[in-house]
Amino acid sequence: MSNDSTDSAPLPIELNPDASQQEGDFVDVNGEENDNPDALEETSSDLPPTSAEPIQRPRKRKTDGYRKRKQNKKQKTSDDPNAPIDQKEVHKRSARWNAIGCLESAYVDMELKGTLPDGPGIDALKTLVAENKEKDCHAFTIPANFQFADEGNYRHIQTQMQDYVMSGNNEAPQKTKIEKPSEMTPPVICFASKFYMSHEATGKEVIERVKQFEGCKENGVYEEVKEHALFNESDALAQMEKEIIADLGHTEKEEIDSMNENRAVVLQIDARSCSVEELEENVRKTGICNITGFQQRFEINGAVFDPEELARCDPDQILKVRRQLPQSSATNFYIWNYKGAKDRADQLKVYDYEQSVTLKEFANNLEKVKEASEKACRQIIEESDSVQKILEELKTELRELMIPLLERADPNALVLLFGTNIDLMDGEKFGNQNEEIKKFPNFLRPNGDKTLLNYSHEVIGGLNKPQCYAKPPGARTTPHTENNSLASVNLNLGPGNCEWICVVPEQAGKFQKVVALELKKKPRKSKKNNSVDPEEEKIAMMDIKEMYNVGYWPNEQKLLAAGIKLQKFIQKPGDMVYVGPLTYHWVQSNGYCTNVSWNIGQPDFCQLAMSAIAHDHNIGVQYPSVMPIEPIVWRMAEQQAQVDQKLFALLKVLLLRSLAHAQRELEYTKSKGYRFATDVDLELGPVMRCTTPRCEKVLFSHIPFDRNLKPLCFKCCEKLSQTEKKGIRVVKYKEINELIDICDSYVLNRTN
Repeated sequence: MSNDSTDSAPLPIELNPDASQQEGDFVDVNGEENDNPDALEETSSDLPPTSAEPIQRPRKRKTDGYRKRKQNKKQKTSDDPNAPIDQKEVHKRSARWNAIGCLESAYVDMELKGTLPDGPGIDALKTLVAENKEKDCHAFTIPANFQFADEGNYRHIQTQMQDYVMSGNNEAPQKTKIEKPSEMTPPVICFASKFYMSHEATGKEVIERVKQFEGCKENGVYEEVKEHALFNESDALAQMEKEIIADLGHTEKEEIDSMNENRAVVLQIDARSCSVEELEENVRKTGICNITGFQQRFEINGAVFDPEELARCDPDQILKVRRQLPQSSATNFYIWNYKGAKDRADQLKVYDYEQSVTLKEFANNLEKVKEASEKACRQIIEESDSVQKILEELKTELRELMIPLLERADPNALVLLFGTNIDLMDGEKFGNQNEEIKKFPNFLRPNGDKTLLNYSHEVIGGLNKPQCYAKPPGARTTPHTENNSLASVNLNLGPGNCEWICVVPEQAGKFQKVVALELKKKPRKSKKNNSVDPEEEKIAMMDIKEMYNVGYWPNEQKLLAAGIKLQKFIQKPGDMVYVGPLTYHWVQSNGYCTNVSWNIGQPDFCQLAMSAIAHDHNIGVQYPSVMPIEPIVWRMAEQQAQVDQKLFALLKVLLLRSLAHAQRELEYTKSKGYRFATDVDLELGPVMRCTTPRCEKVLFSHIPFDRNLKPLCFKCCEKLSQTEKKGIRVVKYKEINELIDICDSYVLNRTN
């Protein structure tokens, strides 16, 4: 996604307003830049040469002459809003957008605190702030008794989920023997492939089936696949939702009629007008929704989450900040590191450089920037005739306040600091913050009672523990679904707004293909009749893998033209966004704001099935699954978790798959000659993971340890030398018979 930060001394940013016209920039006779500094220019004339004008050989044009010709040449104009522009213009637009965003945040903050002055420049300030207003944001508040178009079938894909994870009508595969058992491939646990048995099978029956396939490439219980594509369904549901919302009232119909045909509606729920039970029932049916008035309804004290307050709690916490170029969400300009480059507004990859600072350093810098913004805001209100002058002074001051980058960049660039992943896990240091989070309804709390993640017995920041995000104007979180397609919550504590852009869950697969194709394309020189190679249209899982390795910012218009149903809305201070399973979303702050967020594992069939599908998808794109599905389902069985019949059946299927995998791992361990260990120094934690970087696979039934006592997965063990393999010892989580007893003893005590 970005270059790694280094420990080298910061490079000072020297302001140079003429950076884009330094020596080395060359222009052709038409006044346009030439990327080749060694290009030669031939002089010609319609008249024959005379003795007084000898023929001149081609020569390099002097830089000064070119500058003069370039300045006098009338600039070409283009109707294309995405036409390339030089970097000087890029940074000029960025600085203006950023300064206006800072002014708006200061205005809103002072208004909320009652410290906003009265003066003749109020209207001028409002006119200036209107420049940054986002377009095409559509959200509709629904009543508590709203009838969803996909009632009982989440986004019309729950039926397909059922087929993927529960199918038990498949015939067992033909047995294919492995010629050399010692070359047996490490077994793979798959949760959403063909299942060859019934969820009512016993653990003993599963073990017997696996033993029948001993020495074969298959395990006889489920298909071991290496990848799983996400859903690529029709857009029928999104259209149905538009029609239902249009029936709510005349105003809604008018707004929907004005929307682009591929823009989908966003549902809003007013937390102040419904009970907690109604709120839970509604949000769990949505791909994404905005809950308005949430902070007010549950009396959350947002002041304890201010970056300055967080820094007082843990000043030395190392914070990874993202360095990004502030700009409108409609553009995606870059910070070029070389001269003479032109940039496009609709490119895909983003500039997103990572740097580390202490939380105290970050908060101090943020406070200075806020003070500069408030000072400029007051000046504009009081001096209405000096708006542009004050704005220019603010732009200069903001650039000077920015912490220097640890990499070379254009000296004219203003590079924001986005404070990501501020951990609140330390209950002693962040006691006040955690007390406020306890005010959330149980079904929205991190590790809420009876939610899936509550059974992991593991603490992961951002997954089941809260994290804060301190955002200046223009801070971007690039497109993603949550880990294992879990649900998530995000509360905006202001004072600025956040803009959300999303893809309806049923089109997640289509979205991946559109983006992967664009990432796959290589730039070409412009040619007439330049057709796209049909082979480029074929998207494999390894092409989609690139989406997980780079930061990108899709162009809205391109997605809409490709038939992607986009949702776009504004999250105001006090609003909480609930993201449902499999919703791709990307977020930009349009003012200074603090957000607090974590994941939710709702205890229902839809969430667990989608997490199982995402697990298998991650195998194909070689991305680690953070959610420990096996430990969760076994603990639910051990604790006799009482769930509805549909979720119970899925839990049994996942237990049987895990049991078959455990037996397969036992056979594999013996075939490789690995030793079993009972040493007390190899105690197991609540969740074990492979320690190989970028693998991090969750380990469960059999956990190999290398000679340095580091846990590895069997696949990573295969990469060791023969000498290193001799030091491997394998620890069993439980004996196979114990797992059989847990699985068969899990029953429902009541009917839901």
